Amino acid sequence: MQKYLQTILPIKITSKTLLNINLAPKDYIIYKGRLIKANPNIYLQSSGTQYINTGFTANTNTGIETKYSITDNQMLFGSRVYFSKRAFNFFRENANGGRFDYNNASYITTNTGSWKLYAEGFFSSYPKEDTYYFQTKSNNDETIYATTPLTEFTTPGNLFLFACNNNGTVGALSTSKIYYFKIYENDILLRYLVPVPTGLQIGDFTIPSNGMFDIVNQQFYANQGTGNFTYGKDN
Repeated sequence: MQKYLQTILPIKITSKTLLNINLAPKDYIIYKGRLIKANPNIYLQSSGTQYINTGFTANTNTGIETKYSITDNQMLFGSRVYFSKRAFNFFRENANGGRFDYNNASYITTNTGSWKLYAEGFFSSYPKEDTYYFQTKSNNDETIYATTPLTEFTTPGNLFLFACNNNGTVGALSTSKIYYFKIYENDILLRYLVPVPTGLQIGDFTIPSNGMFDIVNQQFYANQGTGNFTYGKDN
C-alpha cells in the first residue's frame, strides 16, 4: 500500500484524471489536498483475479456498512481460519440468498424476491450492547435477518475485499462491485474506502491504478491480485 501525504494544495483536476473514464469534477470533492467525498454511484469491479487488503483485522466489535452488487456463489469480503471458524465474511449463495459468517456460526438471509432482484444491495453489521446484528437490504427493506450474542474473537488475518483471506491464503475471489466500504470499531469509523481511477490527482499524489482510497486516513489501496480492476459509474 502506498501512503498519500497530506498537502495544502487546492483542488487539481488535470487531463490525467480522464485517462480511463468520463470523470466529472463533481464526482469527487477534494479540499486542501484531501479527498473528502466521492459519488456513491461510482464502483470498482473485479474480474475475478483482483482483491484489496484492507489492512484491518476484524474482531468482536467490528461493524461493516457497504453498498455492493454481487452474483451467485461469490464472496464480497472476508477473513477466516476456515468455514465458520473465527470467521467474518459475507457470501452470496444461489439457493439461500446472503450468508454472513460471524466467529463460529453462519447466518443466512431469507431467499426472497427482493434478494433475487438485487442489482445493488446494502450490507450492514454492527455490535450493540451484548448482541451482534446482521442485515442486508434492498428496495427499502430494512429487515434484520439475524442477531447473535457477542462473542470474543479475532480473525486470523486482515479483511479482504472481493475475496476471502483464508488463514493467510487468498481464496473465493469474486466478480462483484463495491461502491463504498466502511469499517467501524464499535461506533468509530476506521476505514471509508471509495473507488478511485488511474490518474486521479489528490493533492500531490496521482492514483497509479484503479483501486480504493480511504477517506479517513487518506491512503490508497492498490490491487493485490493480478490484472486490473474495472472502474465505472451507474447512470
